[in-house]
Amino acid sequence: LVDRGISPYHHLPVDLFNEGLINDEVLFSLLNSQEYFSVYPPFNQLFYWIAFKLSTGIATFSMILKAIYFLAVIIGLVFTSKVLPQMGLSRNRGFIFFLNPLVMVEGIGNLHIEVVMVSFLAGAIYYYHTKRDGFLFPFFYTMSLAVKLVPLIIAPFLWWRQSPKWRLKTLLQVAILCILFFGPVFIGAGYEGFMRSLDLYFRKFEFNGGVYYVFRYLGFQVKGYNLIAYIGPLLAIIVFSSIVWKSIAEKSRDTLSLITLSLYAWTILLCLSTTVHPWYIMPLIFLASFRSIWYPIIWSYLIMLTYINYSYQQYYENLWVVGIEYMVLLGMIYYELRPGRKLKSLKG
Repeated sequence: LVDRGISPYHHLPVDLFNEGLINDEVLFSLLNSQEYFSVYPPFNQLFYWIAFKLSTGIATFSMILKAIYFLAVIIGLVFTSKVLPQMGLSRNRGFIFFLNPLVMVEGIGNLHIEVVMVSFLAGAIYYYHTKRDGFLFPFFYTMSLAVKLVPLIIAPFLWWRQSPKWRLKTLLQVAILCILFFGPVFIGAGYEGFMRSLDLYFRKFEFNGGVYYVFRYLGFQVKGYNLIAYIGPLLAIIVFSSIVWKSIAEKSRDTLSLITLSLYAWTILLCLSTTVHPWYIMPLIFLASFRSIWYPIIWSYLIMLTYINYSYQQYYENLWVVGIEYMVLLGMIYYELRPGRKLKSLKG
């Protein structure tokens, strides 16, 4: 679509198919987003466009895109291996993320863009630690946002923990870069379609939402139907409020503290989300490589069990598997982060 000059933020795949602009019936039938606008930021579209221009078909497109992702992974590993020794940690800890089976299979094998987002986040952490006042930290941080919007959840930690001068300077730099990176979304009011698709993650999509499923069950008991349209936004407000509160309460400005707070934010976000696909937890695995905690690593194996849902003749979400997954996960989180053990377990 991009190669043809058609914005994926303005047109639904089903409309383009009906108009004859998409003529591959087999490929179209396999889309799970036939009636959704693209939710992938413009920088992602650039990756897809480059792979498309260099390919001769779907097979070569896939291999070229995997090569691009793999290059991003190598760049992320370089940044991680450079910053770890500067923080008094072994550079080998970087392989906790980059050799994790989930990361290799879902990131490079199945082409989920989170692996690229994490690599840019690694660059942001490196420059936050070494050259905080320069341009490269906001550049790499905005690059991670341009790939996936989720790193916005750590923005409050950056805001409250710095001097007013640094905040103003960094905010202006990030704002200018966001205008450049996200310009294609807003041209012709494309943000409406983008935001409509983004809203689906809060009001419609459901997968492996452990804690959310408890609220959903209670909603059925009270109202007799699924209250996701209310529960999803409510959980999002709880996540946002807890992150803002934590950012105000914690005053330390060092890099390890920022990573610890980011771990907190991503954990709260994922535990209260309505949709948690396996690749969503990649940032959590990456951040865990800087801290002596294990629940993100354990989760990276547990969450793969959810693929049992696709093994039935018709798609069916096995809630017994989800229940076991979250009972083990929440038990691990409590064990590692409980009062009296937190400082010891989070010591680098």
